[in-house]
Amino acid sequence: VTFAFLWTCAVEFARSNSPEGWGATMQTIFRVAYYCFGVGVGAVLGGWAMQEYGARWMYRMAGVLIFGVFCIRVTVLLTYRCIACIRASCFEDIPGQEGGGLDYDPLTVSMMRPDEDSTIEELGNSPAAALR
Repeated sequence: VTFAFLWTCAVEFARSNSPEGWGATMQTIFRVAYYCFGVGVGAVLGGWAMQEYGARWMYRMAGVLIFGVFCIRVTVLLTYRCIACIRASCFEDIPGQEGGGLDYDPLTVSMMRPDEDSTIEELGNSPAAALR
């Protein structure tokens, strides 16, 4: 089940992030990276670890590695959510934000606010123009 989810997500990611007409090429690159590079490196390092330290140690270290990656992933996710909440709270006093009047991503918009004197033409395509 997990392999099926991995492969489905990888194919969709390659399709959605590739230029038009390059979807199959991106899926092939992923397939080569997974089956050639990933399996090859895994076999070499796994064989070395099993020969040097034994199977029990190798599987324990694989569990430690997976748990470590999980902890890093949760930490990064929570950090990004906290940053998004902090940035979103900076824009609470902007009219139209709650009612869907403005469409912006709090993680990417700059903290710049337009002056009352500035015109839309002076602001150009800046994030401040979108907030105006």
